[in-house]
Amino acid sequence: MLLAKPNGDNYKKKVADAVKHIHSHCDVPKNTVAIVLGSGLGAFASRVKVYHSFKTSEIPHFPTPSVEGHGGRVTFGTLGDRPVALIEGRVHLYEGWPVEWVTFYVEILRQLGIKVLILTNSAGGINPDFNVGDLCLIRDHINFMFETRLNRYGMEPRLRHVGFYDKDLSEVIYRTANECKITLRQGVYAGVKGPCYETKAEIRMLQACGADLVGMSTVPEVVAANFHHMRVAAVSLVTNKATGISECKLSHDDVKKTAESAREKFDYFLEMVINKHLAW
Repeated sequence: MLLAKPNGDNYKKKVADAVKHIHSHCDVPKNTVAIVLGSGLGAFASRVKVYHSFKTSEIPHFPTPSVEGHGGRVTFGTLGDRPVALIEGRVHLYEGWPVEWVTFYVEILRQLGIKVLILTNSAGGINPDFNVGDLCLIRDHINFMFETRLNRYGMEPRLRHVGFYDKDLSEVIYRTANECKITLRQGVYAGVKGPCYETKAEIRMLQACGADLVGMSTVPEVVAANFHHMRVAAVSLVTNKATGISECKLSHDDVKKTAESAREKFDYFLEMVINKHLAW
């Protein structure tokens, strides 16, 4: 059963309950980097030396993903010398979850004192130069989710000038790709609510608006993390060409297959970013 829209005090208590449960089982160093593993990308967790892993159902009030390819675990451990927190799978607005529950894990990370968040997702390629299997650094996004409850996070004036995606963190990611000889595209991500794939007309509209990618996640979490002054970066795996860019029929199975085929490249790249290049 999906959770109802909470009031402020009730929501804060639920976040506090979840944080207390995590703290009762493990310590979370302040220099921990949080990583969200998107659709089909959960295999990266096998590279982490785990000191505690929770099923999301074990953490009080934590929403459990229902979409295939989202593992439903929160894992704490180390990658080399770097402490990490993995959010293995997320919930989406299209599943019927209110914004507060889509961003629930961000609230927990903030209360745990984590200040760096790297999000990953699977996305459709709108830019015709993007190929299936490409990685793309998100430089900006277009919010087509039309979700008024995101207003709970406000819109700070500073974001109008500096943007949602941390410039220095994004440059670290881009430099790492060059050193690893991995082609890393750069682009604008259009966030839509879903659950249906977009029509040809909708893709033409998104192209006209300047979007290079389209997906059904990430934007609410990025907004929430910025509100809490976290440093945010995001990388998409292009798992399909969007409707009209390719004539192939789209399916979630193809998303999973592409994620699996790109696993080795994705995992190696992300490990290099976290373990070798992050200086904070």
